[in-house]
Amino acid sequence: MKIYEQAFPWKHWIIDNFLDKSDVAKLSYVAHKHIQENNSKFHYTVDSLQDPYKQILSSAIEKMPDVIENLNYTSPRKYKKIYALGHLAVNPANYSFQPHCDDETKIWTFVTYIGPNKSTGTYVMTDMNENNKIEIPWMPGRCLVFAGNTGETWHSYTSSNNWRATITAYMNTNKNWGK
Repeated sequence: MKIYEQAFPWKHWIIDNFLDKSDVAKLSYVAHKHIQENNSKFHYTVDSLQDPYKQILSSAIEKMPDVIENLNYTSPRKYKKIYALGHLAVNPANYSFQPHCDDETKIWTFVTYIGPNKSTGTYVMTDMNENNKIEIPWMPGRCLVFAGNTGETWHSYTSSNNWRATITAYMNTNKNWGK
């Protein structure tokens, strides 16, 4: 795992090899199979998957707290209890999610690129008008990490002309998020 701290347009980290290639390939297989059979948006929770996929997704989510401790960042907010939650998100071709900031229950956001081998990365920008927009390039196994701040950590994504699968996970104050 190689961590790159970034400051523009706001503080975030890019982690290459967050997941090893064999785990990425296994989760990509599940996502691609869904696209071939349904060609629709879908979220696989840990409980909706069978092993080995369930274990891979669970392990990726469970290692988030350890990764955060390795980042050069101190959160000004204090929380009594934070939960690691997430899912395997599968989006069909030409799907897009407009610029937004995560709500305040999402303390840390992890977006790990799964499949296909070529797709469009996540965009980060300074505002909803997409000023200072940059792309975090797509590379399976790469993870974008940031501590959400309302009105600051604007981001969006599109699957362009190909499907897109990510592990979308959060350190969250709401243990029922996504359920």
